[in-house]
Amino acid sequence: MVDYYHILEVPRTAAASEIKASYKRLAMKHHPDHNLNNPFAEDYFKRVNEAYRVLGDSSRKYWYDVGLSVPTASRPYTYPTSQPQYHEPEQSYAPYTNDYDVQNLVSPSMKRKIAFFTLIFCGLMVFFGLWFYGYMNERSARLYLGEAELMYKEKENRYALIKITNALQYKPNYLEAHLLRAKIHISMFNYLRAAEDYDLVISKHFFANEQQKADVYYMRGWCYFKAYNFEDASKDFEVAVTAFPQNERYKFFKVACLLKNGGKYESLCPEIIAAHRAGIAEAEELIQLYCTKN
Repeated sequence: MVDYYHILEVPRTAAASEIKASYKRLAMKHHPDHNLNNPFAEDYFKRVNEAYRVLGDSSRKYWYDVGLSVPTASRPYTYPTSQPQYHEPEQSYAPYTNDYDVQNLVSPSMKRKIAFFTLIFCGLMVFFGLWFYGYMNERSARLYLGEAELMYKEKENRYALIKITNALQYKPNYLEAHLLRAKIHISMFNYLRAAEDYDLVISKHFFANEQQKADVYYMRGWCYFKAYNFEDASKDFEVAVTAFPQNERYKFFKVACLLKNGGKYESLCPEIIAAHRAGIAEAEELIQLYCTKN
């Protein structure tokens, strides 16, 4: 460390006034204007100024005194016989390095973390958006279906069908909407249109249980029966009877289809008569048409 006290030719215990007086004396003595024939006067003049900038400031002097470990003995300054040569000290330590991007000031590890959390955030936003979209569609479909049910009860079938169409736009595979539309078509005697709704329900397997499945097949078969499509009706009644053989209506319409398709009266009429006795009103018409001939 440079000994500024030695340069100013004052002891370390010198007061501020002594430091200032010595500085003025040395600055005057070694000023380049007063030493035209001395090429080294300017260098010493700069040293004197540098020393006074430190020792003449109380704050700088304090920190300088703290860092000054071993004071050197005071001795008069002797001018060098030749101009001093200055060399850059060899670097004896590895230069400080880090992994920060000079352009973005963000480390690669931080970039990876940002990319990861950005991906998670985007994924959550997409998931929430899809969930909210599905929720709103479900809610809208239910509202339209509720309005359709009220209109159906008030026998406003035309407007009920419009509301059901709106509900199916939000939820195309809406089981309750298709079943209600089938009921409305049946009430308007559009049996084949009703069968189309039952077709979609059956093709998508929208069944809560086996009983509902049997009922849907039975209703589609009944629509075919009313439309005089006894062959397809017979297939649907067969499915319903296989699921619930004890159901009298299922068995009656199965037999009725066979009878309509030219089945033998002798073997089928007893079952028709038994169905009439069980309270199935449709059996009476078949008895009059087919079974009274025996």
